[in-house]
Amino acid sequence: MTQLRRIFWFAVFAMALCLLGAPAALRAQTVVDDGHEVVITSFPDGANVWIDGVDTGKVTPMELRRISPGPHTIKVFVAAPGWNPDTRTITVLDVDPVTNRLRDTHLSFTLLPVVTQGPAGPVGPQGPAGPAGQTGPAGTPGTTGGSGTVGAQGPAGPAGPAGPAGPGGATGTQGPQGTKGDMGANGANGASGQGFNYRGAYGSGTQYNPYDVVTENGSSFVARLANSVDPASDTSGNWSLFALAGAPGANGATGANGATGATGPQGDTGPTGPTGPQGPAGTATQGSGPLFAKEVADSFGLYAQADIATLSNLPAGSYLIMASLNDESEGLLSCAIADTTLNPTPPINAGDRQIGIASGWVYSGSYANVNILSLMAQYQSPTTFNLTFACKNIQVVGLPGSGHSLFGVKFFALPVSAVVSQ
Repeated sequence: MTQLRRIFWFAVFAMALCLLGAPAALRAQTVVDDGHEVVITSFPDGANVWIDGVDTGKVTPMELRRISPGPHTIKVFVAAPGWNPDTRTITVLDVDPVTNRLRDTHLSFTLLPVVTQGPAGPVGPQGPAGPAGQTGPAGTPGTTGGSGTVGAQGPAGPAGPAGPAGPGGATGTQGPQGTKGDMGANGANGASGQGFNYRGAYGSGTQYNPYDVVTENGSSFVARLANSVDPASDTSGNWSLFALAGAPGANGATGANGATGATGPQGDTGPTGPTGPQGPAGTATQGSGPLFAKEVADSFGLYAQADIATLSNLPAGSYLIMASLNDESEGLLSCAIADTTLNPTPPINAGDRQIGIASGWVYSGSYANVNILSLMAQYQSPTTFNLTFACKNIQVVGLPGSGHSLFGVKFFALPVSAVVSQ
């Protein structure tokens, strides 16, 4: 086989591979080169798109050109767990009856998170036993029993001993004073008495003599024998207690607080500790809290200012609030979310607390930004409250008296306490 023939067959084989690798969605559809286009966006971005049960091989945001007019089923989903898929059936129109030109189809999908509840935690250990209760009060005394019958008289006892002598008689009256006698001779001097020798506080290892007096722990002791024993612990009769220490007196009144001392100098900064080990990766799960949501899927016009959707009587707490809508008109549109508890009469006014505001210019044509509004905010209320999503027509490009053509409105509030981490 010549070199040219080998190159020719290699090119044919490559073209066959390209045809087999084309997206199945495009090979399965009826392709008409009439300029029709489907623009699909989603929240969150990066969702897979299937049309008529066939994977397009694209993710949002995406454009699909040259799709045949007529009904088509579109499914948008996220491969990662935690999001619900969204499936719609649309009809691709051939010609716009108003503008008499080819009509594009713009779709926006908002995927709602899956509400799941994590498993229950393990039972905690048994707590320690509580202290014993106090003894109850004594019961009331019982009633006194009745008197017993009188017993029979016993036999006479033996004669008792003789009683004691009676008291003496009364003292007689004093006789008259006698005459003073002569002074007697002086008696002999008595022997000299023994004195005490005060030695102060007891000293360990000091030699003491009889009649030495020492003090220890507030008490006084007198030596009976020559010794060097501690009098407070003596058990051999070397010392006698001379005076016992008095009981401690009552506590005196608390003195006034002293002045605050001066602040000490700033200490040196300690060295930085070592970095701790990396903790295990946590998994985010969603709790079982309620999801308050409202969806307005039908198309409707907006010519002035109007409330589009209201969530009423939400329980007190902290919420994550999200809203989105699509607009097929060209012009300037302004939308807001507000707490309308105090002013329930529409539309939103100055007395309402606005939580989130968004506005944007919408362009017509094949590259229109169809998801012109996507609001997300966190709000907390201490009492039950109402939330309202409202929009205002600022300017419309087109026929006089026309308004914005809105569709696909989604408005929901998720309690923050329902999102937990494990």
